[in-house]
Amino acid sequence: MKLVHVITSLKAFCKNPFFRLKVLFHGGWRCSSSGRVLRGTVFATPNLDIHRYVYVGPGCIFSSRVSVRIGAGSMIGPRSMFFGGNHVFDAYPGVPMIAWNDKNKPMELDSSIVVGRDCWIGASAIILGGSIIGDCAVVGAGSVVTKDVPPFCIVAGSPAKIVRMRFSSEIEREKHLDAIAENYDI
Repeated sequence: MKLVHVITSLKAFCKNPFFRLKVLFHGGWRCSSSGRVLRGTVFATPNLDIHRYVYVGPGCIFSSRVSVRIGAGSMIGPRSMFFGGNHVFDAYPGVPMIAWNDKNKPMELDSSIVVGRDCWIGASAIILGGSIIGDCAVVGAGSVVTKDVPPFCIVAGSPAKIVRMRFSSEIEREKHLDAIAENYDI
């Protein structure tokens, strides 16, 4: 895919151990200057939207023919993967799966991925297309997210299931949203 941007040797770009997003990588990509993306991260998507104060750990993969959006204040753990595509495996008997590539695969098999504000995606989590991770949610390390995650939920497992809520009461959740909006502009 010609839209792939691989961040390989950060020391060649700057003295810091991370690369600050200060440039517009591609016409469909929008990245805040306050975000951090560590080495080895692969972006293979025509539409990438990374908001303020986002941290992306090393070795992450973002792959979607549609779009990936990461909300303000979110953290993505190392080696996490975001896949917006799906494969044709049962449409035509006698046609091997390898024959269906991005050129002849129906676009409706790919879906956007959205991560809300103030989310934490644990290390090596896999987020599949069509998933919306609500504001202030937490995805446990190694989890596989196959469907939407409601706001303030902590999910874990494969497939990811709700373990508990991030805050015990609606009042605490409202206070948290007000505080991050006031203090961090998230």
